[in-house]
Amino acid sequence: MEDIPGKEDIVWLEPEGLTQGVSLPDAYLLILREKEEGLHLPLLLERDGFNLLVRATRHHEFPATHLMDELAQTFGIRLIHVLIRRAGNGHISATLCLEQTAGGTTTTRRLDTDLAAGIAAALEARRPIGIGRQDFARLYTRQRAAGQVAVPIASMGDDLLREALKQAVENDNFELASQLRDELRSRDAQHPAAPQEGDAD
Repeated sequence: MEDIPGKEDIVWLEPEGLTQGVSLPDAYLLILREKEEGLHLPLLLERDGFNLLVRATRHHEFPATHLMDELAQTFGIRLIHVLIRRAGNGHISATLCLEQTAGGTTTTRRLDTDLAAGIAAALEARRPIGIGRQDFARLYTRQRAAGQVAVPIASMGDDLLREALKQAVENDNFELASQLRDELRSRDAQHPAAPQEGDAD
């Protein structure tokens, strides 16, 4: 992963809602809104992460992060902000940007975690959530009809891409199918599969 962007290169976000896909029911989404212009950033979650954030946002329960927060305070560590990070193959994670004060010295630290845990930590500590401008430009949703959310292909995991490709072919949506195939081929080229035992050299 590249270095953490400076604050001037961060787009600040606030959670707007959680939803489940209609055409892809295995797609669980966290919708974030950019604070300056109101642009939307939909991010895919695993089912467990979705349920974790439902508990955090709707019931104000933080079972996964509460103990971590208490331990951090014991050692003089406080959360400054959380950054959403984009890696390869559509994987999105979070980085906790922390500050520790001990013996009159303050040190900054970072801790990488999964997306849902990072968002939950920010919500519990009431700290800002951000994303690098380049990642935001690649992932945010362009204007859609009211009530619709488009998930950028770049943010979809491989399994979801294959499911979407299957549906696009079944629905004769050849343009979308072509885009999905191109994305899968691009990922395969960047990360070729390791040779299986017994394969010829």
